[in-house]
Amino acid sequence: EGSTRIRVLPGIEPGSVDKDFFCKSIVHYFVSPNNPKIPVISPKSKNPNAKCPLYNKVQELKSSSSPADNAEATKLRGQTRYYLGVIPREGEDAGKIMVYPAPKAIFTKILTLMEDPEYGDVTSPTEGRELKFIRTGKGKETRYDVMASPKVTPITHDEEELAQILENQPELWRYREAPEYDEIVKFMNGEITQFTTGGFAVKRASTAAATPTEEESEEEDEFAAPAPAPK
Repeated sequence: EGSTRIRVLPGIEPGSVDKDFFCKSIVHYFVSPNNPKIPVISPKSKNPNAKCPLYNKVQELKSSSSPADNAEATKLRGQTRYYLGVIPREGEDAGKIMVYPAPKAIFTKILTLMEDPEYGDVTSPTEGRELKFIRTGKGKETRYDVMASPKVTPITHDEEELAQILENQPELWRYREAPEYDEIVKFMNGEITQFTTGGFAVKRASTAAATPTEEESEEEDEFAAPAPAPK
């Protein structure tokens, strides 16, 4: 809760389908009994008609006459996130290249700014603007806002540093690559703790049980580490 100054990165190929400054994805939280904080990308992120075991589970819980099942359906339902490459300007992560899973309210306000000729392309590495992400309230009372700096500035005045930042932008397309159906089912059942398919695949799935972590509100949005390099 509060505000943070952010610089949104332009993307690997601004304006392209897969490598623009954002990646839209549908994710489910609280999926695994062993790893409740790990979000799972839905196969419907790329294809609305794709089969998704999480979507099926939510529909099953919603149709139940049990209030507990209905509450679980709400908790497990898919949520739209717009993943952005960002550099926080303040706080303990200041200066780091990170990924922010922006809720629709944040993303919509960024688009509104970009469509306003007074602000233009706020993601431009040389003529963009710092943004202030503002969050108030908690849980269902959470509200978001975005304010743009009136001053146009480059991400950095050091040309070599700028080139390095642009070269090391996160591969946001990975946040739209879902694991295979069977692996999602296994993750839901606590049979595996990692995926060998999808945008964040590892070489082999681990069957070791992870220590359950404290659940957070489904409205919690945190900075996530950039996507790992291909194995």
